[in-house]
Amino acid sequence: MDPLWERLGRQAVVTEAARQLQVAYCAAFDRADREALLPLFDPDAVFRRPDSVCAGRAAILDFYEHLWAAGTRPTRHFPVVVEVDEIGERLLRVRTSYFLILGHGDDLYVGWGDYDDRVAVGPQGLVFVAKTSTIEGLVRAEGGWGRASRTPPPWLPGGKTP
Repeated sequence: MDPLWERLGRQAVVTEAARQLQVAYCAAFDRADREALLPLFDPDAVFRRPDSVCAGRAAILDFYEHLWAAGTRPTRHFPVVVEVDEIGERLLRVRTSYFLILGHGDDLYVGWGDYDDRVAVGPQGLVFVAKTSTIEGLVRAEGGWGRASRTPPPWLPGGKTP
């Protein structure tokens, strides 16, 4: 087989596997499904946001449970895998942009942001070893795009009132 076709075929398989991991993550978050999130993270994974770091699978899952307990109604993520790079032995860098709709209390929010993840290739498939989430904009649906803010709302962990 032509080496170019071989490389392109491998890249297509790796990119599709990374896309499926992101889709599974977003679907589990959207359903507030701790049990579905659990196998997506390595036991020693790290989750970073601009305002906090969670180390270990248990701490990461506690972060989500706190978010859901605070009244956040995850509604729908729309992920798009932008780029997948092999950065080490059985290690990928996966950069993903996302659009999301979520509720909190009686309000509906529209947002967008990025994930910059490190993903390990293991015997059971791909798992997150490091996940970095950045919300680029979040606005109440009734306010329109022009009122988007990079400041997280106060109900998000680490959020501050603008």
